Amino acid sequence: MLFNFKYLTINRFADGLESDYRHTFGDLDPAYGGYVNWIGRLALENIANSDMLYHDVEHTMLVTTVGQQILVGKHLIEGGVTPRDWAHFITALLCHDIGYVRGICELDGDGVYATGECDETVALPSSGTDAVLTPYHVSRSQQFVRERFGTKMLHDMDPDVICSYIEMTRFPP
Repeated sequence: MLFNFKYLTINRFADGLESDYRHTFGDLDPAYGGYVNWIGRLALENIANSDMLYHDVEHTMLVTTVGQQILVGKHLIEGGVTPRDWAHFITALLCHDIGYVRGICELDGDGVYATGECDETVALPSSGTDAVLTPYHVSRSQQFVRERFGTKMLHDMDPDVICSYIEMTRFPP
């Protein structure tokens, strides 16, 4: 087996998400801690397959870490952040740029990629980096969330809430 630094980094980070959840919420709804560990691995292992130079695993980990600290601060100062709120927000942070990954949406294939708008696709050149998906990446990220979580696979997670958080990352709005 080859030494894979990204794999080790992803595992450590995902375990840290679960640990941070336990630190914040203790034994309250512990399944959410396992859930964010799982979604952390799912999102980051997929993002690791992209050739983006900026919107990569490290960027996603930094965004998630900063967002999590903002949420912890809100929880400590104002209160009212539920475990479910936390899980939705962390999921959105982890998936906010996953739309850059070719092949992540069900309609992707043979040089054609989902735009994230209904069933629209666009033919894109195979040359160049995944940056070619920039105009579509937010909508594709939302489509990924709906495809993966819209079947009620996770009964308590609401893909529309996650997608509304991802929408807040669109620039320009």
